[in-house]
Amino acid sequence: MRKSRIDKLADQYQNILDGIMGYDEWNPKLRKIVHGFSRPYFRWLLENGYKNISCAGASALQNYLKFYSENKSSYSLNDTKYYLKRLYEFLYYSNLSESSYAMLFSFPVCVERKVKPAISTSEVSSTLEAVDRKTVIGKRDYAILLLGVVVGLRCIDIAKLRFSDIYWHIGEIHVCQSKTGAYLALPLTTDVGQAIKDYILNSRPKSNLLNVFLTFYSPHREISAMVANNIHTKYRMLAGLPRKGFHGLRRTVGKNLVTAGIPVTTVAQILGHNNIISTKQYISLDSCHLKDCSISFDGIQIGGRVL
Repeated sequence: MRKSRIDKLADQYQNILDGIMGYDEWNPKLRKIVHGFSRPYFRWLLENGYKNISCAGASALQNYLKFYSENKSSYSLNDTKYYLKRLYEFLYYSNLSESSYAMLFSFPVCVERKVKPAISTSEVSSTLEAVDRKTVIGKRDYAILLLGVVVGLRCIDIAKLRFSDIYWHIGEIHVCQSKTGAYLALPLTTDVGQAIKDYILNSRPKSNLLNVFLTFYSPHREISAMVANNIHTKYRMLAGLPRKGFHGLRRTVGKNLVTAGIPVTTVAQILGHNNIISTKQYISLDSCHLKDCSISFDGIQIGGRVL
């Protein structure tokens, strides 16, 4: 019965949804996402007696966010808050709402984030030892793995690495990160440089392609991020280790830097993070220093006795 009522009254909000999809100030992706978050909000308004958007003021919006927080995860609530804020910006500038309610959306949401573990040093060593560096394929694969575990490059950036990105004379690698679009300068360590050099001089197929790493089967072409990820999986299996993604090598770099006492801000620069929040996850992987932060129970009474 309720669904029929919603379907019957939904047309009153359809013009707003159509307006969102035609809003030139937003790119197509943002229009589609805001549209997707607006529809369930409008349905909730209809269910609760708000026949049009002009009837839905601050209290209605607050009640919806409260309702949503009781039924969804904090991560989902954070997204909902953000895209409803964009919705009300659209409504306000379209003269469909008396306010954008910017202050109402200013409350923080504590988002629960699962911290994935880094790959242990012993597993990294076993994986690298499984590579037969005497073969042409082994030379390429070893260089790719070192770029992940020593330099911390993502597999997509390794796949797109070009000769022009390697500055041999100053010992640096310069890349434009595919994920963020930001440029990053990283040290070309001796071991990584030697591995890349060995591959280029003694293993790389003859080709005019500008990418460093190529497939070995004709027609030769640049490798994909999936190939780089599969290379890591291949040698982990040869070493008798369970499957883990290539990105685990990057987490290992982050953990090692934090454990070595490198400031989080510096680690963020090395890994090319735009937001330091992405870097702070590596602090939780530093179990050694986290023990120093633990609170002593000395003097606390437990079970009738004082510790």
